[in-house]
Amino acid sequence: MDYDRDLNQNSLNTTIPTELGGMTGMESYFYLHTNSLSDEIPTELGALTVLTSRFYLSSNQLRGEIPTQLGNLSSDLTYFDLSSNSLCGDFPAQLSKFTSVASNDFGYTG
Repeated sequence: MDYDRDLNQNSLNTTIPTELGGMTGMESYFYLHTNSLSDEIPTELGALTVLTSRFYLSSNQLRGEIPTQLGNLSSDLTYFDLSSNSLCGDFPAQLSKFTSVASNDFGYTG
């Protein structure tokens, strides 16, 4: 069963719950963009390995390093967007497989 999440533009102003990484029934997309989510991206989101289409965390207030665990996401993703956040640190080599998707924006500020 497909339990995709579209929670964009809902004025959410909290951290991303780590439990979302355990929702393995999500198959196509994960939208949490254009909210006011803060703190770091949970490493547990790397467990969403069956996503085949889109992963959006853009336009929030996320900070810290990009978790290497996001490299566990499917290379079948067509969109991967972490832009318009305050992410920093070393760019994870595990995410290099997403450089060939139809659209990517890592939101990396170095």
